[in-house]
Amino acid sequence: MSPINEIECLYDKNTLSFWGKRYPENIEWNFNNLILQRLTPDELAALHGVKLEFPLVAPGDVKSDPIVFYSYQNPPTVTLPIYSVKFLDDISIAAAWLECNGFSQETIFDYISFLKYANPVRLPAGRFPEPFKALSIPEDVLDNKSVDDLSQKILKSSLVWILAHELGHILYRHPSYAEMTIAESQATEKEADAFATEMFRRIGVVPAGMALFFTVLIHWLLNRGDFSSDSSWEEYVKGGTTHPVSTERLKAISSEIKSNPDGFTGAEPNADAAKEVALNIAMQIEQIADKLLPSVQQLIQARALTVTLDALQPRRLGEIDIYKVNQAVDFDETLPFNGIYHGLHTRKLEKGGTESLDCCLLLDRKGDTVSGRFNFGVGEGTIEGHIAGEELYFDWQWGDALGKGIFQQKSLKEFTGNWGHKDNKENGGTWTGTRY
Repeated sequence: MSPINEIECLYDKNTLSFWGKRYPENIEWNFNNLILQRLTPDELAALHGVKLEFPLVAPGDVKSDPIVFYSYQNPPTVTLPIYSVKFLDDISIAAAWLECNGFSQETIFDYISFLKYANPVRLPAGRFPEPFKALSIPEDVLDNKSVDDLSQKILKSSLVWILAHELGHILYRHPSYAEMTIAESQATEKEADAFATEMFRRIGVVPAGMALFFTVLIHWLLNRGDFSSDSSWEEYVKGGTTHPVSTERLKAISSEIKSNPDGFTGAEPNADAAKEVALNIAMQIEQIADKLLPSVQQLIQARALTVTLDALQPRRLGEIDIYKVNQAVDFDETLPFNGIYHGLHTRKLEKGGTESLDCCLLLDRKGDTVSGRFNFGVGEGTIEGHIAGEELYFDWQWGDALGKGIFQQKSLKEFTGNWGHKDNKENGGTWTGTRY
């Protein structure tokens, strides 16, 4: 079972079968040469007989989950479904291509959240697209050596981290979640994380894929913010095979890396540069930890409910997708409330004060009727309204939230106004806009 939606496998059986003949050999080489060769005699004895298994998809309730890796004790086995390896591979390639071409990584995480929360029924094919199609990654992406090298580095370090983490569970004889409290399960995760971090020190390389991997996890896995109570969250953890990710767990990983960044440089060609990369990864993981705050998770969910396939098109860092997709549209600039606007969307906070967010707004005027879309950094919303004199009266919707508002024409190119929740036109905050 996927976190929110019961989604079908993103890949057909032929695709998984093809990769099922290719991934295992490479993963087993990394397992035997990068991990087993660096275990102590006592660790080797404790992990004697560990096997890797590669089903096309995970069994049971998690068969449609694209991000599931796990281990069990009897017999000692680490399971890496081909579906999950393929998904992680595609995400690594997408991240490398976006990075090498100067695009933002945000579209990847929007896509992950989209898979988690959105309803595929509203999509043209009635199902979620696989990563390359959704993110507009070209088919010949790996012809670029820089992209190929970076994606392999991300994928390899992610898979070695996963293998070492799962070995940590087996090494320390961790029981199943059903036998533990939430606190105990988090403690076992931290112990397995520390073992995985130590393995990278022994290998002498920077865990380059960790930041991407954990960012994907916190956008995909269920967390406390997805549950109405502590008891329902604990019940999920006890019945699940995925590993709970917490702020404390991620900050522990960051602290472990920062405690000895030189330890990751032994096999790197430039020790000073590798040390800086390790410290940067630690900082990124700390920032990822903040995204597990309930308020941030609520914004991630709200954004996911507004994501469209158009919004997943590659865009530059800080570029608002409405402008990216619509900048070539020819609007009649002699009409107010018509065109693409930038401005401030200000909302009143529950505990007092206000918060201002940069906003991009597209208004398409036909006579006295206006329709449009807006984006203030956490997904798109829609606007439908009519003009009376120098004012635009509108209804807005953003995910599951909705309300009304009024814009007043300040000049041919500018407006100011208010917006509110449900039937109120002003209790939400203010809004300004200037046409590009």
